[in-house]
Amino acid sequence: MLGLSAAASIRVCNELGVGHPRVAKFSVFVVTGTSILISIVFTAIILIFQVGLSKLFSTDPEVIETVIELTPLLAISIFLNKNQHHEDHELNGEDLVHGV
Repeated sequence: MLGLSAAASIRVCNELGVGHPRVAKFSVFVVTGTSILISIVFTAIILIFQVGLSKLFSTDPEVIETVIELTPLLAISIFLNKNQHHEDHELNGEDLVHGV
């Protein structure tokens, strides 16, 4: 996901340098939307396969139950962290776009 952030930052900076603030703003929306979509997919996969993932690493019922209880926190963490990198990089460039 950091590669996507780097590519978006370069795209935004290039568009701002050429004088196309609206294209830069659209690029930010596209990358943020893509990041949110990827985060939703990974979060759904983790939540759907939480029992299978817990059994993959342990056969102890207590460990399996604990992993199942903690899996929603992992899913939330993945969702929030995947979006943070993009917004952090892009907002620095977007701050230069005044009046868009």
